[in-house]
Parts: sequence; C-alpha cells; structure tokens
Amino acid sequence: AYPAQKGTYPGVMALHGGGQRADLYENRVKTLAKAGYVAISPELPGIANPETAVNSDGMWRSEAYGERQLMSGDDPKTSSIYEAVVAALEGFHLLQEGTFLQEGAGVTVDKTNLGICGVSWGGYTSTMAAGILQNQVKAVFSEYGSGFYDMSSWWTDKLNSLPAPARAAWLDNLDAGRRAQYITA
Repeated sequence: AYPAQKGTYPGVMALHGGGQRADLYENRVKTLAKAGYVAISPELPGIANPETAVNSDGMWRSEAYGERQLMSGDDPKTSSIYEAVVAALEGFHLLQEGTFLQEGAGVTVDKTNLGICGVSWGGYTSTMAAGILQNQVKAVFSEYGSGFYDMSSWWTDKLNSLPAPARAAWLDNLDAGRRAQYITA
C-alpha cells in the first residue's frame, strides 16, 4: 500500500506473527499508507500457518505448523525459521527497490528511510532482519519476540532439550538477540 498523493515516502515492512499470514496485515499496511508510508507485509514461510497461508510455497507447506522451528543438527537452513528470515530480507529489498509500486502512480520509496515492525514471530524477525541489514534500517519496532530465547522464554526448555552443538548452532545462527548488537536503527 502507498499514499494516494504523488511523492517520495519512507517505507515500512510490517511482519506478521506466528501462525498468521501476510494478508491479515492488509488493514495495517493501508493505515500506514494513509499516514504517509509505502508499506508491505510479506508472507513469512515457516512462521505462517501452512494450512491458511496460500500465497507462499516451499517445503514448510507440507509440514505441521512449527514442526521444523528448531534445527536438524547444526545447519540453520534446516529450520523453518531460516526460511522466514530469508523471506523478510527479500521483502525488505523489495520495499527498498519499490518495484511493486503501480507504474504511473508517481510514488517512490525513500530508500534512506526504511523501517521494520512486527509482533511475536514477526517481532523476532524484525529484530533479526534489522541486525542483519544494519544501517539500511532507520527504524525498527519489535513487539514481543526479540530473542535471547535461552535466557527466559517459552523456548528455553525446547532449546535446552537439544544436544549442545545443535543448541549452540541455533543460538548463534537463529537467535535474534545475538543480532541486536548490530542494529543501528
């Protein structure tokens, strides 16, 4: 969604929570557009519910929700959370380029003023993406789900049940809190 008036506007990527899907954020991106932002909400495979998120594809679609959120061994690519992070990074670059904007609308994205917001797994992904993208992100807001899951969270017991090498690999590669130190927003 984008403002009705021609011009250059800051951009915001709004990330859905766990078990949700991108189209549930339609009103949120429209509200952001009315407030003067170009806004998108990409589907986050691996975080979205495979039974209801019909606009995305991948191996996660054939699995029960949450089945692969941990990892097999020490390879982060075996986690569905990895897929969600990749989708968020791709969504951010789509926002940055503005190629989805309707031709002739006279609206462009201010590539120097981009933000990310999200709730729950979307909050986790906001933190993770902002830490990876560093100075490309000017504002980030994570509502519930920012990382450090080994310290005190619903995830602590799940992580502690992993063999030590797999637990360390998940925390090093997929815990958003470990990326927070790189956030410049």
